[in-house]
Amino acid sequence: MKYCKSCGAELVDEAVVCPKCGVATGAVQAEPKQNTVGIVGLVLCFFAGSLIAFIVSLVGYIQGKKKGEKVGCALAGIIVSVVEFVLIIVLYSIVLGPLLAGIANGTYGLVTLALL
Repeated sequence: MKYCKSCGAELVDEAVVCPKCGVATGAVQAEPKQNTVGIVGLVLCFFAGSLIAFIVSLVGYIQGKKKGEKVGCALAGIIVSVVEFVLIIVLYSIVLGPLLAGIANGTYGLVTLALL
């Protein structure tokens, strides 16, 4: 137990203000720290493959939730990596789909392939 410095009332250990006189006890609530693995996952979204970034961000999110840390960067890493993965699939299907169909049909020659 601790006591109020102003009025001497008995306080619970977690008290931030005295319930009797309203004076702050000086106890500061600690802000949760940032999840380092989540930050790494978000950074990897821009420099590594989306699958690697997704896995690291997901691990950071799960660890952060267990430890009570901030998980905003990990969640952003998950979202960015999923969006990145979808864009990669769409762009590959737009570019490679017609190219592979042309090669199968014999309409694309070696000159066309060299230009790509």
